[in-house]
Amino acid sequence: MTTVIKINACSDEKLWYSKHVGKYVPFVRHLLSEKCFMSREQDGYTNIVKMNDAHLVEVRSDFNEFY
Repeated sequence: MTTVIKINACSDEKLWYSKHVGKYVPFVRHLLSEKCFMSREQDGYTNIVKMNDAHLVEVRSDFNEFY
């Protein structure tokens, strides 16, 4: 199993994941002090996802249905 982020909402339309509500993005790590998850964008850049906008989900290791 592997951990991914499911985007449930987007509190600011300017955030990179605003067009990915309802989809999954890769999970890199927690930024607990900033109340964010760290993810990887389609172009390979790491970026934040606010914890209030998403939650972590366990999926099969061969899962590749991102973005």
